[in-house]
Amino acid sequence: MQIKLNIYKNTIMEFPLNYNYQFQSAIYSLLDISPYFSEFLHDNGYGDTQRFKLFTFGCPKGEYRIINKKIYFNKRFTLEIRSISEEFCETLKNSVLANESIKLFNYDCEIDEMTVTKKDIPSTSIKIKTQSPIVVKSKSENNMTIPYAPNQKEFYTLIDTNFRHKYQSYFGHDSLTNITLLPVDHIKKVVTNYKNTWITAYHGIFELHGDIQSLLLLYDTGLGMKNSQGFGMFDII
Repeated sequence: MQIKLNIYKNTIMEFPLNYNYQFQSAIYSLLDISPYFSEFLHDNGYGDTQRFKLFTFGCPKGEYRIINKKIYFNKRFTLEIRSISEEFCETLKNSVLANESIKLFNYDCEIDEMTVTKKDIPSTSIKIKTQSPIVVKSKSENNMTIPYAPNQKEFYTLIDTNFRHKYQSYFGHDSLTNITLLPVDHIKKVVTNYKNTWITAYHGIFELHGDIQSLLLLYDTGLGMKNSQGFGMFDII
């Protein structure tokens, strides 16, 4: 399910380019209307052996300027949040309906419109464009982080492995099929700072193949890792 929030403040809003943590925190704050669910998601998440939050969010969209590594929005922007979890979506919707506000950095903003939709996946083969960049990484034997890029086969192998873990965490059983991601165009490296940790991620246009249920799961939760930190959201083009 996709929830779009139209966020308004009667002033120009100044955010750092590395805004992911504060936006993620604002989403968790909206979920506080249900303390039990908020605690479950923040401290645990879905799954037994590997746990997932099963939500993601995209880049804020609106009229903006970038000056000296800061982004300035002119009074209004849209934030899209997605999740496969009905409880997540219902909790978020109820919070917005009850409060009609969200706190981002030092701004107490109004939510003056909310739209809720469910995506229909048109085919088992879709062309996609990242809305937020994809993170793929692993750990070395000495616990060092190894990031992978779209020109490395591990990038695609680990995306499929990550998908299978997500699938099992939500549906409670293994997927009978794999998913396949293929690069098409406009691959771009992005380095983001999240809570003083540098994260390497990639924008691009890709082809994504899989059964409808699997593609819907990925559409609602994101590709790759760190989805709940605002990575891996894509649009179908």
